[in-house]
Amino acid sequence: WSDAPPPAVIIARTRRVLVVDDHEVCRVLIAAALRDALPGVHVDEARSGAEARGLHGRHHHAAIVADLMLPDELGSDVLRDLGRPGDVLTSGVADADALDAAAARCGAVAMRKPPAAAALAAAVRARLEAIG
Repeated sequence: WSDAPPPAVIIARTRRVLVVDDHEVCRVLIAAALRDALPGVHVDEARSGAEARGLHGRHHHAAIVADLMLPDELGSDVLRDLGRPGDVLTSGVADADALDAAAARCGAVAMRKPPAAAALAAAVRARLEAIG
């Protein structure tokens, strides 16, 4: 007897992406771009690190796109704690060197805001494919 969830539940969890950004317009646009580019992938949205941690604890997202500057913590800390190599770290405020350094610390792909929809979708698709 196993307490493991049935395979369908595991597959459903691997098809979830979390977008973390306190700027509503950015968050909504990034989430919409991912929904359009990745049919069948469920995209959740969070406004803070705390909200992201709660959602991820329930849904175990396969990929995370996080803004560097969140109201309660750095997005790079969220990715370091919850994410995996290949997740995406964005910023419209930090200079390129600071964003690259923060992304390197958490193993993320750095993208300036607003990210190009095709590049963002390609990075998230690669992250999803990496887990099977």
